[in-house]
Amino acid sequence: MEPMVKSSAGLIDVLKGIHDPRGLQGRRFPAHSILGVCVLATLSGARSIRGIAEWASTLSKQELRIIGIKRAQSPSESAIRKFLARVDPVQVDAMTGSWLMQQAQNSDAIAIDGKTLRGTKGNGLKQCHLFSAVLHDEGLTVAQTNVDSKSNEITAVKPLLEKVKIEGRIVTLDAMHTQRETARFITEEKKADYLMTVKDNQPCLKESIEAAGMLSFSLTS
Repeated sequence: MEPMVKSSAGLIDVLKGIHDPRGLQGRRFPAHSILGVCVLATLSGARSIRGIAEWASTLSKQELRIIGIKRAQSPSESAIRKFLARVDPVQVDAMTGSWLMQQAQNSDAIAIDGKTLRGTKGNGLKQCHLFSAVLHDEGLTVAQTNVDSKSNEITAVKPLLEKVKIEGRIVTLDAMHTQRETARFITEEKKADYLMTVKDNQPCLKESIEAAGMLSFSLTS
């Protein structure tokens, strides 16, 4: 754990840059330590706040110190839940996503995809639809944003990838995102390549590809 967490570009140093929304009183655990626990627990398979707290409770005193916790006790489920309810999710997502990208230097491909989360609709609320950038090989989410619906994904590509370093990598997208503006953004602004699916929503492009017998076609040409 220690090299990845405490190196010069380690997780804890990255998380120290995230704003702590709490007052000075009652801070039993540093903000970067709680967030470090959350990130590492999630990477280890935790899928809920309770799961994160249970994972944290298994850490030794030495492991807690590495994360920045000087107490012999790890953060409770209640402490984690209260902190996550106040911290800025956009800043956390951007900084942890950047750190994950640094850890995956050998991952060449990034998938852009949207998923509607089950069980998120109710009490008059809209169903949550997350739009994410995911590393192909590792399956790690390096950036994500909440969009109103699947139809809003097209305009969300640029904000999603704006702060993600993808230079020299390949971005894969489904047919909805086979758009000239998206292609230019990826190649010209982000210095990356793309692999897009062409279906009936781009009839002229599809016809040109079929006529030429090609497997790929540049939208920016």
